[in-house]
Amino acid sequence: MSKNQEDEIEWPASESNPPAHPYLSSLVSCKVGCDSWTNTSIAECSRTCNESFTANSTVKVAPCSTGCTFAQDVYVERIKAGLNPPSPPYLPSSDLVSNDSVVLQWTAANSSLVTYLVQWRFDQGNSDWRFYQSAQPLQEPNITVSGLHAYTTYRFRVLWLLTPDEFIPSLQSQAIQTLPFGAPSSPPIITQITSPTKRSVYVAWNPPQFPNRPLVAYNLILTNLDQNSALPVYKDLPATQRYYQFSRNVRPNTTYSVEVRAQNSEGMGPAAVANVTTLATNPESDSVYPVLLMGTNHHILRVDLDGGDDYFDETEDDKLFESANDSVSIIGVASHVRRQQVYYSDTAGTIGRVSMVNSSDTAVILTGVNHLSYLSVDWLHDRLYYVSGKVYE
Repeated sequence: MSKNQEDEIEWPASESNPPAHPYLSSLVSCKVGCDSWTNTSIAECSRTCNESFTANSTVKVAPCSTGCTFAQDVYVERIKAGLNPPSPPYLPSSDLVSNDSVVLQWTAANSSLVTYLVQWRFDQGNSDWRFYQSAQPLQEPNITVSGLHAYTTYRFRVLWLLTPDEFIPSLQSQAIQTLPFGAPSSPPIITQITSPTKRSVYVAWNPPQFPNRPLVAYNLILTNLDQNSALPVYKDLPATQRYYQFSRNVRPNTTYSVEVRAQNSEGMGPAAVANVTTLATNPESDSVYPVLLMGTNHHILRVDLDGGDDYFDETEDDKLFESANDSVSIIGVASHVRRQQVYYSDTAGTIGRVSMVNSSDTAVILTGVNHLSYLSVDWLHDRLYYVSGKVYE
C-alpha cells in the first residue's frame, strides 16, 4: 500500500464519507474488527461491527468480523505459546469429601490471563461432561463442588479459559466417590416386564442410579389392577438378584402392576412401577400343564410349572404329603400320571401312595420292607417296582 493510499484511510464515521477504494474499505473494516476485540466473545465483537456500519454495507461488516477472528487467533496463539500444560484436578485430602461435596485443587496456569471452569461427569456409563457453575469463571485453582449425590463416583476436569470462546481442557481426575448417606433417592430401572404364560409375570431391573449406600434387598409388590379386592403379592429378594417371576395367584387375561423398590440399611427408596397384562386363556390347552414333583426329607411337594417361579420357595400350598414322624425320611418318589397317583418309600420300610389332586387321599400299600430305597412306576402295565436290600459298590 502506498503512502498516498494510507493517507486516504479514515475511520468510517458514516456512509457519507466512505474510503475511495473497495480494497481500502475492507482494510478499514478489518482494522475496526481488530481494534474492537478486547478479549470478549466473537459475538460481542461482531455486534460492534454491525453498529459501526449500516445494514446495507455488508461488504464492510464481513471484513470487520474477520478482523475480530484474526485478533482473537493472534491473542490465543501468544498465550498458548508460553503456557504449561493443564494438569487434572485432584482431591487434596480424603477428609475433603463428604456425602454431597468435594474440594478440588489443580496446578495453576503460569499466566494471570487464564481463568478456569470445572466440569464433572458420572464415572459409570457414557456420561457427558457437564459444567459446574459456568456463569462465573474462577480466578484461583481450587473449588468446592457441592450438590453431589451420596455414594456416587464422579470424574472432574478443568477448562483453562483463554477467551470466552477458546479453552484448553485438562485430563480427567481420578475417580472420586462421595460418602454414603440416607435411603436410596432414585428407583430401580425396570428393563423388562412380560407375561411368559397366562399365569405368570416376569420382571427384570437394574439397580437405582443413586442407591446412596450399599443395597441390602429389593422389595417387589404385584397388584391386580382388574380386581380391587385381590390382595397384593409381596416378595423380598437379595440385593444380588435383579429378576423375578410371579406365579402365585396370577390369573390369565388380567392387568397387573409391579412395583420394585431398592433398600439399604437406612430404608426403602422410591418405587419403579410398570404394568403388564397376562396372556388370555386357551380353552384347548387350559387343562394340560406341567407339574414338578419333589421329595424332601419329610415332604412330597407339587409345583405347577404353568408360569412357575425361577427358583422355588416351599409353602404349605405346595405340600402334597408330609411324614407323620420327624425321625422317618422319604427316600423314593414315583408317579403314575394317568392314575394321578404319587408313590413314596421311607426309611421305616413303608410304601404308600397319595393322590395328585387330593392330598387327603392317602394309603399305605406295604410296610416292613427291609432296606427299602428306590421306586419306579411302569405306567404302561400298571406296575410298581421297588428296591430293597443292601446295595454294595
